[in-house]
Amino acid sequence: MPHCSNCGTQELVDQKFCSACGTPTSLAPGAETPLPYYPMHSPGPTAIVHLASFWWRALGYVIDLVFLLAVIAFPLKGLHLTYYSSVILNLLAAYFYAALFIGLVGGQTIGMKIVGIRCVNASDQSKVTLHQAFLRATAYGALVLVGSFYRVHRYLDPTALQTKEYAKQVFIYYCFLAPHFLDLLWAAWDKKNQTLHDKFAKTVVVWRPRFVA
Repeated sequence: MPHCSNCGTQELVDQKFCSACGTPTSLAPGAETPLPYYPMHSPGPTAIVHLASFWWRALGYVIDLVFLLAVIAFPLKGLHLTYYSSVILNLLAAYFYAALFIGLVGGQTIGMKIVGIRCVNASDQSKVTLHQAFLRATAYGALVLVGSFYRVHRYLDPTALQTKEYAKQVFIYYCFLAPHFLDLLWAAWDKKNQTLHDKFAKTVVVWRPRFVA
């Protein structure tokens, strides 16, 4: 049963005025009947965000690596630079490539764009700032730099002793690279699939948002 709009007293059938306060009831002639509510605008689509898996991230990384080797590393070999000069130039190229593409080109490097993943802010999945992009590239580059300090010397027609020495150098080289490998592998078991350089810059990598009504 309806109730009085003024005092809340229950209205009776065919009652024209409230028995308590005299206010015209909802059934009285001329009384205004409230119109049903219809929203003026339908709610917009909602984005469903999924974290990018470790393997898709790894595939994007390999594509970026191949791209940098083809565009930077191989051409530098033709310049006959010293080992450490070559290392520094390669690192600078990788640093600015990652920072500028992530910060200015929609959070994606070329490899990430090909596999359909994107780097976003970890807190609200908003666009990564240029500052975050450079922090991310700095953390990544620093770990790669550690692995570049040690140089392996190759031998032409090595003796048995030189072969053992070479194996020792390779072992030491990969020990220096261990922080870099740990950084990349961290996404395999992290609950947000973040690498260490993601955590440093407070970013995550996600699939491109899929929108639903």
